[in-house]
Amino acid sequence: MIDWLTCKVRVASLPPFGRRLETDEEGCILVERDLPALLESHDTRVFVVPVPVADGYGLLISGNPTKYFQGHNVWGLDSWVVVTDFLSSVCERLGVGRWHIVGMSRLDITHSYVLPTELDVQAALQALSNTTAERWGRPVVKAGTVYYGHPKRARLVVYSKAPEFRRHNRASAFSAVELPPILRLELRLGRNWFDENRWYDLASDEFRLSRWREMVDRIRISELESLDISAMPRRCQKVYGLWVAGVDLAQIYSRSSLYRYAAELREFGIDIWAPYEPSKVVHLRRVLRSRPLTSADVLAGGLPLHRVA
Repeated sequence: MIDWLTCKVRVASLPPFGRRLETDEEGCILVERDLPALLESHDTRVFVVPVPVADGYGLLISGNPTKYFQGHNVWGLDSWVVVTDFLSSVCERLGVGRWHIVGMSRLDITHSYVLPTELDVQAALQALSNTTAERWGRPVVKAGTVYYGHPKRARLVVYSKAPEFRRHNRASAFSAVELPPILRLELRLGRNWFDENRWYDLASDEFRLSRWREMVDRIRISELESLDISAMPRRCQKVYGLWVAGVDLAQIYSRSSLYRYAAELREFGIDIWAPYEPSKVVHLRRVLRSRPLTSADVLAGGLPLHRVA
């Protein structure tokens, strides 16, 4: 599901915007700028402001396409058609006929899994909070949400959806809806990522899914499902045994050796930078056995779904 979009579109003409003037004490204009438009839809707002683009006029459009159409972002179609429908609807409301994407600075790609109980969701989050990821290192944990990566490049965000949904829908039409225990894994591609990659590749549904899987695989959760110690090099078996025994490896090996061993052991789903926790593997196996959230779950809860032509 595409959960957020920030992009620039080229348009033939600009719709009217309000103006903000900043003056000095004598009334001389110091700054003159356009006021952004905030388009309301359901329980969300879409931010629109004019921006310069090559060969014409441009608009910066930022908002949640799925929530714009449905009023919620519990589940949605994982299709680029949702983006084109969203931009067409926004431009139509502004009186802009033709539009064309010329750049992008943020895209959120979200997938959700149903776990047996909310305690399983919290256990999985606790396990992930102590699990490093390749090239990202240790995550940052804020208010129960686990953050990997950099916000301006690529960031993987993991959290429990049901509490967040209740918090944001207390006064909405969905306040009585009870969601099942949902673990959400959200890939947020930021400005620096788009500086190095072509935005239009993301129009491919298969490409978006492959990028999401690539980032999730950095945590190597799937490799915790089974571990064949005999397949390890003998030197790594010794390090693994010391790690399981709780020995401080930094007291035995140099930092350069630890980095080398950490890289080798990560191929087996082992993170020697984090303390050994037998329960971690159990909790993450539950995540692996969980099933994806489906449209049937959402419809059963009485939530609407956006349909495309």
